[in-house]
Amino acid sequence: YAAGVIKLEDLLKASYQRGLLMEKAGRPGGGMLAVMGSAERVDEILRKEGLNAKIANYNGPDQVVVGGATAELEKLKQLLRAQRISSKSLEVSTAFHTEYVSEAASVFDTWLASNVVFGTSQIPVYSNLLATVYPPEKARETLSAQLGASVRFHEMLTAMQEDHPATLVEIGPGRKIHGLLIATDAKALSLDSDSRGSVLG
Repeated sequence: YAAGVIKLEDLLKASYQRGLLMEKAGRPGGGMLAVMGSAERVDEILRKEGLNAKIANYNGPDQVVVGGATAELEKLKQLLRAQRISSKSLEVSTAFHTEYVSEAASVFDTWLASNVVFGTSQIPVYSNLLATVYPPEKARETLSAQLGASVRFHEMLTAMQEDHPATLVEIGPGRKIHGLLIATDAKALSLDSDSRGSVLG
């Protein structure tokens, strides 16, 4: 919307529809585990132990989120504890950004095709699915596919910094992602006035 690709009313309708799909389409029995470890280390453990769980979020150099069957995540948590790698189960209804919600991605794409008109972007908009700028001819498909695919957040921030060197700024209440921004840009700021790392703090 901010880049002029879709209208405000379409943004609101699409956001509502996405939320409904993510709530209803997720398969039961899935969960997510935040891990304070590198993707390489976590992937190695998953492979070695023959676990089907996968990294759903690449948040930073030493922070990922794993999604999969809750029983596998519990086993992974024990394996990580044995290697002194901290982890925390997330309070979610299923394993988002994995095959557990892949059906929602397909349904969302069909809905977008029938209800939202995509225009030309006026400024670069980066996709955390591709970790690069949205391709103009595939904006809808990229947006919908993101539901069931891994979030390449750190790669996306790195690409933004390389393409457009500037200070990263977190906008909104709180500082939920400030630490993740600092992992890419040590000068990153938050607009939360109550934060020491904020513009006003």
